[in-house]
Amino acid sequence: MARVPSVGLALSCALLITSCLFPEAAVEEGPKRDPAAGQCDIAVEKLCRKLSFACNDLAGCVTLANQSFQQESGTGCDGADAVSSTYYTCMNTLDQAADCSMSDTPEVCKGIILFATKAGDSALKTPPPP
Repeated sequence: MARVPSVGLALSCALLITSCLFPEAAVEEGPKRDPAAGQCDIAVEKLCRKLSFACNDLAGCVTLANQSFQQESGTGCDGADAVSSTYYTCMNTLDQAADCSMSDTPEVCKGIILFATKAGDSALKTPPPP
């Protein structure tokens, strides 16, 4: 009989991006995705929720951010290879800010998503206003 992870465990794993043990069948379903891609998704969504010009169109902001990554690095969050050493400091900064309260990306959040598609590329800039 396969073990099924508890909802609480699954939720905490998704939010914390930590490695958690799941039944092997669940891990092997679908293509493998680099953990940095999930961290990129989280960072983009958090930033979009905090930016004053983007908070009314979260989906549009996320799309613009990924298009910006695509133009600069040749890939979106799916192609993120790593996060910088300031990633968690940035996440804490964003967590403490009120939704729709920021006019620009905090300095600590700039360049936290790393792409290996072009030497030295990094991203997470303020997406252009819609």
